[in-house]
Amino acid sequence: MCLVFSTIIMLFSSIILISFSMALSVSDRIFYGVTVEDIPIGGHTVQEATTKLEQAFQNKLGKKPIIRITYKDKSWNITPNDIDLHIEFEQTARKAYQIGRKSNIWHRLWERLESAHHGITLPYDLTYDPTKLKAIIWQISLETASETKDAYIDFDNGTISITPEVIGQKVDNDELFNNLNQKLLALHIPLTLELPIKTETPNVTNEDLKEIDTVLAVYNSKFNQYNTNRSENIRIAAHSINHLLLRANQIISFNDLVGLRIAAAGFKEAPVIIEGKTVPDIGGGVCQVSSTLYNSILLADMKPIERTPHFHPLGYVPIGLDATVADNLLDFKFKNTLNKNAYVLTTISNGTLTVIILGSSSSLSKETITITANVDKTLEPHTVTRYDPNLPVGKTIVQEDGLTGYIVSSYRIKSINNKEVSRELLYVDEYSPEDEVIVFGTKLSEEQTTPKAKDKKTAAKKQP
Repeated sequence: MCLVFSTIIMLFSSIILISFSMALSVSDRIFYGVTVEDIPIGGHTVQEATTKLEQAFQNKLGKKPIIRITYKDKSWNITPNDIDLHIEFEQTARKAYQIGRKSNIWHRLWERLESAHHGITLPYDLTYDPTKLKAIIWQISLETASETKDAYIDFDNGTISITPEVIGQKVDNDELFNNLNQKLLALHIPLTLELPIKTETPNVTNEDLKEIDTVLAVYNSKFNQYNTNRSENIRIAAHSINHLLLRANQIISFNDLVGLRIAAAGFKEAPVIIEGKTVPDIGGGVCQVSSTLYNSILLADMKPIERTPHFHPLGYVPIGLDATVADNLLDFKFKNTLNKNAYVLTTISNGTLTVIILGSSSSLSKETITITANVDKTLEPHTVTRYDPNLPVGKTIVQEDGLTGYIVSSYRIKSINNKEVSRELLYVDEYSPEDEVIVFGTKLSEEQTTPKAKDKKTAAKKQP
C-alpha cells in the first residue's frame, strides 16, 4: 500500500515538474534546478541570471585579491587585473538557458527531468592569461629560492678546515601553477595558499667530510705558463677535479668530470699527440692533469682501473707514469679502495700543477709509498730513405727525426724504514719508436742536363 502511494506521489510530482518544464520551454526563462557553482538561477531570464551572477560574485570577492600566497612572514596578492581574469557572466547565463532546449527531443526531455529531480550545475565561463600567472610564480620563486652549496674543504698552511653545506630550496613552479589553474577555472576564489617549497639536499655534506683530517698524497708537475692556450686548458681541467669527494669504493671517470674538450667549454687549441704525431687540437694539455692525478692516486694507495700511456714519453711526468685521455676514446678511471672517503684538491702556481689527496688518518698507509718505472728494453728507430725529384741532386734533408721507443714496467713500492716490503707491478707499456725519414734529391741541374759545346761539335762531325 505504501509503495503504491509513493509511486503515485512521484508520478504526480513528475507530472507537475514536466508541466512547469513545458511552460518554461516556451518562455524565456531558465529551467528550474539549474545552478552556476552554488548560485540557483532557475526560473530567471538570461538578463536576470546575468545580474544575479555578477552580484553574487561581487559580494563573494568584494575588494579582496583573488589569490593570496603565503610563505613564513611573506605574502603575495594576485588581483584579477594581474592575470587579465575576465568572467563571461552573460555567456554563462546563456549556456544555462540552453539546458533542456538543445539537441533532440529525448535529450531535451532528459535534461529537463534531470534538472527538476537532481539539478544541473554549470561552471562559470572565464578566461585569464596563464602566461602572466606563470610570470608571477617565477618572480615569487626568485624571491624565495636559495642556492644549494656543497660542504667543502680548504687546505691552507697544512691546516684542513671544513665549511658545512647549505641546504637550498626552490618553489615547485609546476605544482603551484597547476593548483592555481585548477582553482581559478573552478572559480574557487578568493583563496589563500601556502607556497609549495622543495628543499634541495647538497651532494656533499659535512658528514661526508668529517673524518678527512690528513694528507694522503701530493704530486706536482711543471708546465710552460707562457703557453697561454695550453695553460688555460690545464686550468679548466684542474678546476673540474678540484674539491672532488672520493667516496669509499667509488670509481671515478676523469672524462665524466672534465667533460668534452670543446671550444664551447672554454678549451683552446694547443699541441696534442694524435696517432703518434704532435698536431694542434682543442684541449691540448688536459693529459697533464690526468697524468698528475694518476700519480697522486697511486701515492694515496688507490687503484687505477683504466689507464693508457701516450704514444711517446712526455716531459712533465717520468716515462711509464703518464695517463692519456681523449674524448669518447680513452679515459682514466680509478677506484677509491681506501676504507674511508677521500678528497681531491688542485692548485696552479707559477707553472706548477699540484694535486693533493686528503683523507682519514685511518686510511694513511703505514708504509712509505713510492712510484718508479724501469726501462726494460730500448727500441731503436729505423731509417727510411725517400727520393724527391723536386730536390736537387746532392741535397739531403731530414724530413722526420726518429724517436727511440721503449718497453717500460712501472711499479708501486711500499717500504718501511727504507726497506722494501712489497713491489706491485702496475703496467708494462710500449712506447713505439718513430722512424727517421731522410729525403735525397734526384733533380738534375740545367748544366747536368744540357750538352757542352765541344760535345756538340764532336757529335756534328760524326753525322753522315
